[in-house]
Amino acid sequence: MTTRTRTILLRLGQSMIGAASIRIASQFLIIVLFAVASLAQDAQNTPTAAPCGKQIYLYGTGTNGVAIETLAGEGSVKVPAAVLRCVNCHGADGRGKPEGGIYPSNIRWTELSKPYAITTGSGRERPPYNESLVIRAITMGIDSGGKRLNTAMPKYLLTREEADDLVAYLKTLENALDPGIADQSIKIGVILPPEETFGGMHRALRETLQAAFQKVNDEGGLYGRRILCAFNTAPEFARSESFEKFLQLEQPFALVESFIAGNESEINSCIEQNSVPLIGAISLFPGVDAPANRYVFYLLSGIQGQSVALLRFAAKNRGIGAARSLVVYSEEDGIHSAIDEITKRAKSVGWERPRSVNVKELQDWSLILRDGQVDAVFWLASSEKLGDFFAAARANQAFPLVLAPSAFVGPEIYQAPNQFSGRLFLSFPMLPTDQTKDGETEYLELARAGRFSQGNLAERLAALSAAKLLIYGLEKAGREVTREKIIETLEKLYHFDTGQTPPLTFSPNRRVGSLGAHIIGIDLEKKQLLLPSTWVELEPP
Repeated sequence: MTTRTRTILLRLGQSMIGAASIRIASQFLIIVLFAVASLAQDAQNTPTAAPCGKQIYLYGTGTNGVAIETLAGEGSVKVPAAVLRCVNCHGADGRGKPEGGIYPSNIRWTELSKPYAITTGSGRERPPYNESLVIRAITMGIDSGGKRLNTAMPKYLLTREEADDLVAYLKTLENALDPGIADQSIKIGVILPPEETFGGMHRALRETLQAAFQKVNDEGGLYGRRILCAFNTAPEFARSESFEKFLQLEQPFALVESFIAGNESEINSCIEQNSVPLIGAISLFPGVDAPANRYVFYLLSGIQGQSVALLRFAAKNRGIGAARSLVVYSEEDGIHSAIDEITKRAKSVGWERPRSVNVKELQDWSLILRDGQVDAVFWLASSEKLGDFFAAARANQAFPLVLAPSAFVGPEIYQAPNQFSGRLFLSFPMLPTDQTKDGETEYLELARAGRFSQGNLAERLAALSAAKLLIYGLEKAGREVTREKIIETLEKLYHFDTGQTPPLTFSPNRRVGSLGAHIIGIDLEKKQLLLPSTWVELEPP
């Protein structure tokens, strides 16, 4: 008897104290008996049953993350249910995903409880299921007709309460909609960068995404649904708290082209806990967390990837072997992942192990530059300090190769001494030249319709690409769209052409769409970039 049942019985019993007659007491007893029967019948339909069952189905854990085990195959080897999750084979919608000759059953309740025998995808005939028979199948591997299920079906070691909760969730599978999905709309969330420090970028993202989704709506929407966009601006500080509050308040189906820079780890955790896809995460350090967050998709290479592309370019195109290199950095979240990546990859091209120095702790550049001790400098610091570096280089007549992701460099790069001519190289994850003819036409039409303001072309093209990825996923998912379907669709993309960026590829183990960077030299005489660029492709993880 549950605590809830005891409480009701106690209250009913107390109400009988002082009753005037046995007849009244008998009436109360009948009420009590009916209450007990009803509670026993509906125990699995209590408000918390389905959410607890959802936790088991999607994540293989019980309430509060309590571990659940399974028996796998023919033997008695125990495997965590978190590894053999129900959703892995039966899908988020319960329909089952045939793979490798295995045909997982459609476990939607209307399918399981059909009042006649059916033949499964594997050719096995079985009668209808009821609650008890489903629990037997889940825990003992025996179907509704008493036959053994395929050994690919694990036997879950559940308590009776957990089994009831799981059955309660199975009954909701075909009717449950993910957050943000309504009959006539899909709500998408966008976290814009702080307007005070990124005003142009803030405005560009809002204008582009509004125009992209409005175009879809003007053409009739997607399967009868309009795309609604909820915008929020990231604060300068406490971004993860603001992010969580936005998700709870707006309940978006997915996030697109959203700003997570500066709080990547905390926001990644928040995204994972809420199971909300983010397509086009804006960060200098994509994929810092390991293992990669399966809900977060980055379009372009960040500082890690660009640094490796610069290293590869210098070793191959500049013919520098066994180089002595220096990584100059400023302390910020994620920077050490880039330094680690440079250090690891330097060995693979035959360079010596790089030294690294925090620019704020560097008192005298001469100690490093004199006597030609450095062949190449990776610049991962504020460009404000470039003037000091160039002055020291001139004083010591030392002019190493300078390799810098473009995000760290400003106009100061053009103040370099002439001796650096042919020795300054920047990386860019995308360029206007990545835009195809059709992509250019598409963008210009959108810009006219949305009355775009001037500037921030790169951010606009990236935002349009992220919107197109989401729209593609929604189209492929169909009317019965789920977050899981969107993720599975994007994971299968290979060289997806947005028309605006380099082709994008994702997989279950890859969350950065374009692995590589354009490398461009600096023309110090004309004070401009020296085109054409050299594209350096990187291997997937």
